[in-house]
Order: sequence, then structure tokens, then C-alpha cells
Amino acid sequence: MYRILKMVFLILSVFFCSDFVSANQKFLIVANGPFDLRVVKDCLKDRTVVALDGAAVKLYKHQINVNYVLGDFDSLTEACKKAGVNPYNATEVIAYFKNQKKPDDSVLVFEHYTPKTQKPARPIVFVRTYSQNYTDLDKGIQFCLNQAKAGETVDIQLVCALGGNRTDHSLGNFAILRRYNKKQYPNLSLTIVTSEENIKFLQDETMTFASFIGEKCGIFGFPEAKVDCQELRWPLTDMHLKVGYSDSSCNEVKSSPVTISVKGEALIIMPRTARNRA
Repeated sequence: MYRILKMVFLILSVFFCSDFVSANQKFLIVANGPFDLRVVKDCLKDRTVVALDGAAVKLYKHQINVNYVLGDFDSLTEACKKAGVNPYNATEVIAYFKNQKKPDDSVLVFEHYTPKTQKPARPIVFVRTYSQNYTDLDKGIQFCLNQAKAGETVDIQLVCALGGNRTDHSLGNFAILRRYNKKQYPNLSLTIVTSEENIKFLQDETMTFASFIGEKCGIFGFPEAKVDCQELRWPLTDMHLKVGYSDSSCNEVKSSPVTISVKGEALIIMPRTARNRA
């Protein structure tokens, strides 16, 4: 019976899960937060992998190939010294950019360099983004958007982006979901993925996802929204949600698939799908 149920949810997730996007470009951005190997491996398939600065050391240690290493390389330099490793010939890259003029700090510039000493089957490109006016995650998203041709859709999953000892980083990364909203970036799908959750920002839109019954789900005004969702244990009918006043935390999936309709702006914290758990 369990195998039958699992197969049903695998099929449902293909059609309904939040991370299934018919995208021309699919990316996985690995941030330099607490490293979760299982989540990284779950999300690797069919995605261009972008390691943000020091995250390259963690991926290298687990023998995970990446397509790009991106950042100002301060964290990468420190991580290389601390770990005593040279991920993807990063020391050559660090030495190269040390001798290059730094670009104007007010402009986000992507400077590419491929180490000459590399011998992987697939060359890894290092991209220096010197500007201090953007976070590494901002830089990574902008870089991915720049890789797409006009009219192409872009699906980005962000992993290792929450937790650790930097609450400001976690809150800032939630805010990034709102900054790259569908109205400003209609061709972009952006999701933070954790070990148990997918987190998305919705603005005047409807989404559907598949889930096991009893899984936890949270919906928050971000900052404010009216939300309708009937497939939860405590259903929402045109419910007014506002930061600091009202929310739908610790809710549960009662039936699947789940459809959430948002008028306004809301942060959706949903369980990872059956497909992602397989």
C-alpha cells in the first residue's frame, strides 16, 4: 500500500508541485550558509549549479561539480586557508583577480575567469562580482537572469540560504523572494528549499502543490494579503493576513493537491513534495 501511495504522489508532484516549472533555464544556487548535503543532492538534477563564494569549498569536499563559482571571493579565500584545500583550482583564480583592477563598486559587474590548470570534463567558470552594494544571493540571482535569452523562463532554487548564526541573512533572504516578484520579473520562478520546506513569495497569484496528508504548512502576509485555501486543516476563506497581526502558522494539509490563492503579498512555507523526498 505504501508503494502505491508513494507512486500516486510522485505522479501528482509532476503536475502540481511548486518546483515543477517548464523553464528554459534551471539553476541551483548554493549559498554559503549551513550546508545540507541531502538537499543539495536532491536539487542537482538538470540544473546549472552556481556556488556562492565559500560554498565552493563545501561542494568540493563532497565531490560535487559546479558550473560557476561566484562572489567577491573573500569568503572563498578564507575558507581555502581554513580548510587547507584548493577547490576547483581557486587559488589560481584568487591570484589572477588580485592583480586585476577592481571595478566601480556602484555597478554590478560579472568578470569571468576559467583556471588554466583545470582538467575537469566540464570547465568551471569563476565569476568575480566585486560590488559591495549587493548580497551574494542578489548577485547570484542577477547572474542567472543574465544567462537567459529574451523571453526565456528562469527557474531558480536557493539552498543553504537560511540558518546559522546570521539571522539578518535569513531575514534578508526572505525579503529577496519579495524583491524578485512576478510583477517585476514575470519569467522568474524563485524558491528557497530547506530539508523540510519549499518557501515562495506570491503576489496576486494562485499556486498548486502536491503533499502528503498531515504535513505542516504556513502562510504569512508579507506584508499583507487576503488568502483562500480550502485544503488545509484550518481552511482559509478570504482570510486577511498581515505581518504582526494575523497569520496561518502551524496549519496542516488535509487533502492534496493544495491550491492557494493570494490577493496581495504573502510568504508561503509548504512541505517539500513527494518527488523531492524520493
